[in-house]
Amino acid sequence: MNLCLREMAHALGGEVSGGQVLCPGPNHSRKDRSLAVRIGRSGEIICHSFAGDPWQECLDHVRRELGLHASKWAPTRPIPASKASLSPAPDNGARGRDLWQSAIDIRGTLAERYFVEERKLAIDGEDFSHVLRFHPRCRSKPIILRNTRPPLSH
Repeated sequence: MNLCLREMAHALGGEVSGGQVLCPGPNHSRKDRSLAVRIGRSGEIICHSFAGDPWQECLDHVRRELGLHASKWAPTRPIPASKASLSPAPDNGARGRDLWQSAIDIRGTLAERYFVEERKLAIDGEDFSHVLRFHPRCRSKPIILRNTRPPLSH
């Protein structure tokens, strides 16, 4: 079974955005767009819940809404041998460290404005640069970076 993104979006009650379908997650309202669904390179359905819903629950929800039975879903094309063999994952750590180093303190940026005006947090100009930073090159879609590692203590 081959589905295009528009057909998927219609069946899931969502919309196509950036090569994926944004739609309501399982047991969410029709206006919700917390579930991202796309088709992987080997034809598999890939789901990501921005609401933290379990992936298997999301996948079952998508299959049910698309009218697919789990046993009937198969890749639409064979996996090339070069993709099927295990290869080491790329090191994204260096890229993450570079992004973190080039990001700036959130004070006086769109990120601070977001936290104060949208999230209603009273941060009063406090320094959160050890855990939150703003990337200034991304003006059209502000990016707030969060440090997921504890600071090194000496």
